[in-house]
Amino acid sequence: FFFDMPLFSCLSRSSSRRTEPLDTSGKLQGTNGGLFAKEESGGGAAYGECPSLPSRSIDTGTNWYRRDNGTGTWGGTCKCPDGQVYQVADNYDNCKSLACEGGSSGQCSQNIPSYAQHMRVTCGMLNPLKKEEPEGPAKCAEEGGICYCDGTVRFTDGVGHTMSKQVDEAVACDVANFGDPYAGAPKHCTCTPGVSTKNVCQQGENCSCSGTVRYGTSEHYTSKEVDGQYQCTQGSFGGFDPSGQGAKNDCTCIPEYHKCAEEGGTCQCDGQVMYGADYHWAAPRQVNGTVACTNQEFGDPKWVSSKNCYCLPSSKH
Repeated sequence: FFFDMPLFSCLSRSSSRRTEPLDTSGKLQGTNGGLFAKEESGGGAAYGECPSLPSRSIDTGTNWYRRDNGTGTWGGTCKCPDGQVYQVADNYDNCKSLACEGGSSGQCSQNIPSYAQHMRVTCGMLNPLKKEEPEGPAKCAEEGGICYCDGTVRFTDGVGHTMSKQVDEAVACDVANFGDPYAGAPKHCTCTPGVSTKNVCQQGENCSCSGTVRYGTSEHYTSKEVDGQYQCTQGSFGGFDPSGQGAKNDCTCIPEYHKCAEEGGTCQCDGQVMYGADYHWAAPRQVNGTVACTNQEFGDPKWVSSKNCYCLPSSKH
């Protein structure tokens, strides 16, 4: 439970209405309906507005619901595959899309509860507080360092306060570039490699990926980890159609780095190789075959530390 306040109940706008308390996940107790405060009056039920939530991640089990300053103040609902529904914001795009990752988006509106403003949910993803730290070049830089990334860089304190931006080469990991997600807290940068058209596999095709595969459409998808061959079909993803588009669904590979050699060894890779340790990395190298995992080859990004090489494979779709 990650709130900085005790358990609370939402206040009813009318003393004749009974308000049910929220549980520790921020959802209505005894329902499967997401972040609402249910008010009963007579024979009907209404939904009242809760107090604004703190800017922390919320423990909702298998879905990651959190504040994201990259979202807006308009929004709607997001239904995750497990049936849970969340109030989320739009992606600062005038209601063109909701901050609903891996779920089904409802209708976007300019009028949403204050607690839903700047909120995002990623379905099927545990809160980072419960996950292990990312490995390898995903931990691309400490605050003040240089992050090498072709994709999305997140500037974060590691406990839910995050700013992000798209990067195509390198970026300084600092407040000047990202803004400050949480004043006074130590921060770092993480990299999620980007996706190109080469990473997209069509329905029914046999594909290859080393990373995470999203099945569905750009807005509604389900995902799973893959390391090797897979078939882009609904059956390969548990028989679930996340978008309702059937044959129009496709598969997108989000590549991930994997360790290919320890310092002094030889890395076999057809793609991009990174050399370093912790949050300290040399500039990436494109490799088609093998490369020596040494200071002589890459330079020394972290003195007196054991380093490793990581490979980000080129797409094989």
